[in-house]
Amino acid sequence: MAKHHFILVHGAYHQPEHWDPLVKVLQQSGHQTSTPRLPSVSATPIPDCLAADISAVKQSVADATANGSESVIPIFPSYGGIPGFEALATLTDGQKSKIPRVICISAFIVPKGESLVSVQQADARTYVEIDVRHFTSLRPTPPWALRKIKY
Repeated sequence: MAKHHFILVHGAYHQPEHWDPLVKVLQQSGHQTSTPRLPSVSATPIPDCLAADISAVKQSVADATANGSESVIPIFPSYGGIPGFEALATLTDGQKSKIPRVICISAFIVPKGESLVSVQQADARTYVEIDVRHFTSLRPTPPWALRKIKY
C-alpha cells in the first residue's frame, strides 16, 4: 500500500505538468499522486470558474479517499490555496479525517467571509492562526503575514 496520496494543485500560471519532476520523486518513493487540472487556467474563459476549480480539487480528494488511501496530503501553491481550502471545507468528516496535513507553498489562505482583495487591504501587522482540522480562520489576516498554522 502507498505511504501517502499527494494531491498537487497547480497555481494560476501553471499546469499539472509542472509538477512532473516532483510526481516522479514521490512515486519512486512509494507514494500515490494526483494532479488535478484547474478549469479556470485555460485560454478559454469558463462560467463560474472558481466553482469549477473547487469542484476539481474536491473530486480529486474524494477519489483519493474513496480508493483506499489512508493518508491524503494536499499541496496548494499560490492561487491553488483559494479553491483548495474551499474544497476542503466542503468535505465530509470521514474525508477530512484522512488529511493529516496540508502543505502550502506561498498559498493564498482567505478567511471565511473575506476575499483576496479584502485580505490584501487588511493591516499587515496582524497574524493568523488557522485550525486546519476544522478549516476555519480565527481572525482575518493577509496571506503574507501568516505565521503559524495549528494542526
